[in-house]
This record gives sequence, C-alpha cells and structure tokens, in this order.
Amino acid sequence: MNIYIKVCRKKLLEFLKLCDMIYVFKLEVYRVKTKALVKTPANQASSIRKIQRKDNWQLFSLSVPGLIVLALFSYLPMFGLVLAFKEYRAIDGIFGSQWVGFDNFTFFFTGKATTLKRLLTNTVTLNVLYLAVNTIVTIIMGMLLFELKNRLAIRVYQTIVFLPFIVSWVGASYAIYANLDHNNGIINGLLKDWGMDPVRWYAKPEHWTWILMICYLWKKVGHGTIVYYGNLMSVDTSLFEAATLDGANRFQIMMNISWPHIRPVVISFTILSLGGVFNSDFGMFYYMTNGNKPALRPRTDVIDTYIIRALQEDIGSVGMSTAIGLMQSIAGFIVLMAVNKLASWIDEKGTVF
Repeated sequence: MNIYIKVCRKKLLEFLKLCDMIYVFKLEVYRVKTKALVKTPANQASSIRKIQRKDNWQLFSLSVPGLIVLALFSYLPMFGLVLAFKEYRAIDGIFGSQWVGFDNFTFFFTGKATTLKRLLTNTVTLNVLYLAVNTIVTIIMGMLLFELKNRLAIRVYQTIVFLPFIVSWVGASYAIYANLDHNNGIINGLLKDWGMDPVRWYAKPEHWTWILMICYLWKKVGHGTIVYYGNLMSVDTSLFEAATLDGANRFQIMMNISWPHIRPVVISFTILSLGGVFNSDFGMFYYMTNGNKPALRPRTDVIDTYIIRALQEDIGSVGMSTAIGLMQSIAGFIVLMAVNKLASWIDEKGTVF
C-alpha cells in the first residue's frame, strides 16, 4: 500500500512539473510575440485598442438593429423636408413639384389671432403640466417600488403599472367613453344613484384638463417607474446598510441615497421630454376627446389636432403638414438646447450632451 502511494505521489509531481513547463513555455511565446508591441507607449496603446475592438464587437453588434431603425425612420425621411417649400403633387414627385417658398408656413399664422394664441397656450401649458406631474409621480412610484422586498409583489406591481403603456389610445378611448357617456356612462349612472344630476362631460371643456391628466398618468407612469426602479437597482446595497446602522430612517435614506442616484436620469429624461413640448400626444388629444369635439376645443385643441383639422378641410396638403412639423422640430430643438444649458448649471451629470 505504501509503495502504491509513493508511486502515485511521484506521478503527480511529474504531472505538476510538466504543467509548470507548459505554462513557462507559453509565457515565453507570449513575450516574444508582444515584444515589438511593448517597446513604445504608442505601440502598447495600439495593441490595447485592437484587443478592445476584438472583445467588444459582440456588444457593438447589438446596436446594429437600432441604428438601422434610426436611419430608416429618423434620418432618411429628412430628405422629405424639401416638401415644406413645395406644392406637392404626386404626379410630379418630390423634386418635380413647384417651389413655393414659405407659402406653406403662412396658413398656420393667417388664422384668427385668438386661435393661434389658444393653440400655443394649450400645447405648451398642458405638455409642461403633464410632464411635471408625471415626473413627480414616477419618481415617487419608483422609490416606493424599490422599498418592496417581496419579489412576487414587485413583479405584480411592475406588470400592473406597465400594462397601460402598451395599450393604444384608440382602445383607451372606448373605455373612457363607456365611463363618461351622458346617457349610459358608468360615472353618470353612479351620480344618478346618489341623487345627483348627470354631467355632460363631452360638453364641459373645463373638466378635460384634469381628465386628460389622469389618462396621461395612467398610460405614462408605468414606463418611468420601471426606468427609475431599474436605476435604483444598480445602487450599492452597502450604502443602505451603512445608513441603517447610522440610524437613518427610510425617508432620510430615500432623500440622501436614492434621490441623488436617480437625479441625473431624471434630469436627462426631463430635458428630452421638454424637447417635444411643442409636439403633443395626438392620439390622446384626438381620440380621448371623441375626435376633438368642437365644444372641448377651448381646453383640448393643440397644434397637432389643428393641423389635422385644417388639412382635412384643405384636402390634405402634404406641404403644409411638413412645414408645421418642421417648425415644431426647430422650436423643440431650441428649447432642448436651452434646457440642457440650464441643467448643466444644476448637475452636469444629468445633461444630454
């Protein structure tokens, strides 16, 4: 038995020596191959860049589908901006249509001054109001969701708050109509049961600022909540443990650890959202108001719904719609640059560029 153990020990030592020799040989080969690269800092940097490109090409390839979609739907259509300065006719094509200069831009400003004032006021005011309320609610929801420890409860709440985000405004409009219809609506039915007079919701514009806000939050809160919750998941848990040991309560932890970590993301999202302050959610303002009813226009008529209505009356001029879209984009770009500059004075980490 002792002889067998000695033989096994001898063979094991020989195997370990062989492994050591192979390792030394490979190390020497590597030194010879890289000798020319490590002579100068420039060669060394070049070698590092080659290795990084080789290791990261899989990650870069993941962005290819997104870049293709971005090119097809964001950059390629920019060639069509020339239609803003032409009277487009399908038979003549884009480049063969007659050049009319800035005539397509005038129809938006040639209407009544009160109409233009109403459109700009509704568009900017409602967008800013809804964005501000949505930001506050999503921050609170994200922090509260992060405080949950039950994994099943987290998944249930995530599903509940995110599900409306994938529901179309067309489908949601039927639900809101079922609730607000004057004769057969659920809310008016409850009012009658309680001895109150029913309300003509689609004839009272003063209610729709808040009705649309509820609809906006119902659809948008889930997306922002998931984004902020995911950002909080990346925070080092030792920070929360240290704060708890120091005697901090939950509110102090949220304000001094959670909020500083998500603040750059909040600023970035707010900047990007303000860039579209002149572009309203057409689906919400058109479908939820039952086709932008005339009685509701004092509070719900925005630039996008006005364009659709004006173009329907003018047999749908492609040049006019392109002109207004171009003006909205330019105005949004100016707002984006200004807000980004202001944000850089508050927190440079949250700026978009």
